[in-house]
Amino acid sequence: MLAIGTVYPSLVVGVTLVVVAAFVVALKTSASSSVPFRLSAPALVALALAAYTMLQVVPLLMGMLAKLAPLIGCGCSSSPYL
Repeated sequence: MLAIGTVYPSLVVGVTLVVVAAFVVALKTSASSSVPFRLSAPALVALALAAYTMLQVVPLLMGMLAKLAPLIGCGCSSSPYL
């Protein structure tokens, strides 16, 4: 699951959609069953990793990016981003 975060954003979105779809199917299946729905620790970890990986796909606004990673005034005059 962690290796998915190192590939193309479109693949990250696809894997996240599959995880969410599996979760929805599990919820709907348990609603029609007499067995109560229960999340195990591995399922919670998988959902948390999918959410964290999906968060990495969201682009940052330029103002927020400038506050998080300021390049101006760092003495990095050879940087192509200045």
